[in-house]
Amino acid sequence: MVTGKCLRSGAGDVFDHPALMVVLFAQQTNRLPALLRAKAIAALLGLVVLGLGMVLMILLGGWAVKRRIRQRSGPSQPPDDTWYRKPLEPPSPDSAAPDSHDD
Repeated sequence: MVTGKCLRSGAGDVFDHPALMVVLFAQQTNRLPALLRAKAIAALLGLVVLGLGMVLMILLGGWAVKRRIRQRSGPSQPPDDTWYRKPLEPPSPDSAAPDSHDD
């Protein structure tokens, strides 16, 4: 068991060192009932997996953006601004649908 005197050192607090935090967490989880200990470890493992997943998504997203930026598009074509000057062509009589109204 860790006593209060072991938690302090002359250089700083023991909680500044991550490895000792893991040891203290392991000692605290051994006191918990088995079901609660399993839930706590599963919750921490879930947080770690979610964090790694978010880091992976950020890396893949950055890779995709960088790849898209590197691709060169072809020469752009100016839009056809003279569309309004083209003559209107009436529809051909063959393409028009016959009237179904008989009067």
